[in-house]
Amino acid sequence: MRHKYTTADVRIGIIYRFRESPDFPTGYRVELLVHDEVLEFDTIREVYELQFSPEFFPYPCLGEINFEVSFDDRGVITSMKRMDLYAESCSIKTGMTLGTYAMFKVPITDDTPCISEILKIKDGIVTLYGYEKAKAAQKIVTEMHAGKIPELHDGLQIKLSPDVVVYTWDWSSALVPFARCSREEAEARRYVKHFSVGSLNDIAKNCYWINFYSTRGDENMCDIVKVFLNKKPGWE
Repeated sequence: MRHKYTTADVRIGIIYRFRESPDFPTGYRVELLVHDEVLEFDTIREVYELQFSPEFFPYPCLGEINFEVSFDDRGVITSMKRMDLYAESCSIKTGMTLGTYAMFKVPITDDTPCISEILKIKDGIVTLYGYEKAKAAQKIVTEMHAGKIPELHDGLQIKLSPDVVVYTWDWSSALVPFARCSREEAEARRYVKHFSVGSLNDIAKNCYWINFYSTRGDENMCDIVKVFLNKKPGWE
């Protein structure tokens, strides 16, 4: 088990996968994406069974979500609380979400703008520049912002931390568009299970949904970017 970070550092994690074995102290482990590294921790059964919860299947997918992680004195994960940017108890206070399609609500078409048409990133600064046009054309279907990110407008700038981490989720890599299905069907269709560490260059691809978060204590900059790639229609 690697410990580049102490448990005190592991405040926010993204589930990579679960493992079960009688050889583990508790019988269960979870691998988390923490910053840009996959770390493995012993966990209790209740956390392990999150993967079978109907709340996280088939959508939203468990591996998409930021969780707040709690440990006991042994370093075992005892709870993982879903991060809701607008909940008063959420430890993430600053963030922004933009989406130009919405799963099972608004599909991707030839007229759907990519995120790269709405914002640009240069020298560690995110700048909105096509936001107002897309907003007026009703092409932005999901928009959330909180904390140090105020009302959105062209010219708004958001600073990224020098060691910003990009997580990329590529729906378009599946054999068929996403659909509600059994876990076995999801496996056969090669639906994405977890984020991969990507780069800011991924935003210039077929990105139609993006999240920015400040998670490391400096509310004046964002240190996590979540990039979702897809292709029309986006879902069945």
